[in-house]
Amino acid sequence: MEQLIGVVTNLAISRNEEDFVDRLNFRFTSYLFAFCSLLITSKLYLGNAIKCWTPNEFKKGWTQYTHDYCLIENTYYLPMDDPLMPGHQTREDKELQYYQWVQFVLILMAFCFYLPHTFWRSVNWQSGIQVKAIVEQAVKFPALNEKERKENIDKVTKHIETSMSYSSRLASNRSNIFMMAFGWVFGEHFMTWMYLITKVLFLVNICLQLSILHLFLGFSPINFLELKMGFNTNWKDTGLFPRSTMCDFEIRTKGNVQRYSVQCVLQLNMFNEKIFLVLYYWLLVLFMVTLGNFAAWILNLFSAANREDFAKKMLNGAGISRPTHRRSPKATDDKDSIEMAKMNTDRNPNYDVEIENYNNFIKMSTDQVLLLRLISSNAGDIAASDVTASLYRLKFNKEKS
Repeated sequence: MEQLIGVVTNLAISRNEEDFVDRLNFRFTSYLFAFCSLLITSKLYLGNAIKCWTPNEFKKGWTQYTHDYCLIENTYYLPMDDPLMPGHQTREDKELQYYQWVQFVLILMAFCFYLPHTFWRSVNWQSGIQVKAIVEQAVKFPALNEKERKENIDKVTKHIETSMSYSSRLASNRSNIFMMAFGWVFGEHFMTWMYLITKVLFLVNICLQLSILHLFLGFSPINFLELKMGFNTNWKDTGLFPRSTMCDFEIRTKGNVQRYSVQCVLQLNMFNEKIFLVLYYWLLVLFMVTLGNFAAWILNLFSAANREDFAKKMLNGAGISRPTHRRSPKATDDKDSIEMAKMNTDRNPNYDVEIENYNNFIKMSTDQVLLLRLISSNAGDIAASDVTASLYRLKFNKEKS
């Protein structure tokens, strides 16, 4: 039990290695499903989930037995306008066998939302890049003083520079079977593809869960959005989540077996109906948001123009602009001196080297852009700009030396 609690606690801890839409999937949605499961469980075991009409000869103990038996052994739905009672086998075939299991199904569905995130947090470090440590360190930047901030930025920068070099050699690394297999396939884009696969797993999970909920709400093979029920539909017309059901049971008294058929009210189904409808429409919205987020990541990572624009934006945020032919005018309070400096035609002697370094730097790999965007998403653009600028200066210093 302690191990189970430890696993759940570990999964619930924020690791800052994903974006907002990921957290919307594995955290908010799983919490929503768990809350709905708790609500149904409290109604089922702590409230009055079912009440049955019993004959006058039933004593209090018999009535309670009827309620407990019908809740555990299932009930069946018959339209009230049908005067004929079907045969015993037909009634057994119509039994509603789901309402005792709804809360467990919801917990299982909540757990399924954690699976893609568990996959991502398990594989991203295989690239040699400690995403969790880097992003969490960047999140702490605003709380540090200037000296500590600079030291932490340098530490993060050196790790990124070293790990990116390591990432490009994944295919030839024989120390890890996983890295040998996937590194050979994805190469220096290893972390990028792992993250996109995580996004795909989120989408697949949502589609499967929508299908499961659709089975409860009335599946239509022609139109996936066409439901048999809605917030204003009458359960008597659909037969889904019926409030009034029938229950058959037998009582043995003095050697005789007496069979009874009683009518019951399933108050629990009123909660089930509304909860499943809310969850279904939430998953529809979540699917569209996740799909749009997935498309945006593909565009941001695989479009060379988008990667360069992002790199320029981060450098500009740190005060680093594209090198120019002319030297920058020196700061002075003399207006005449400023004008003379602006008219200076002396070329920057290091222009060719600087512009080449600048152009090479902004042609970032997909893994670099992914990591910097995760920093931006969790720690803000300022932290991402500082790290980008530090990477730029580190690259310059290496090439000068």
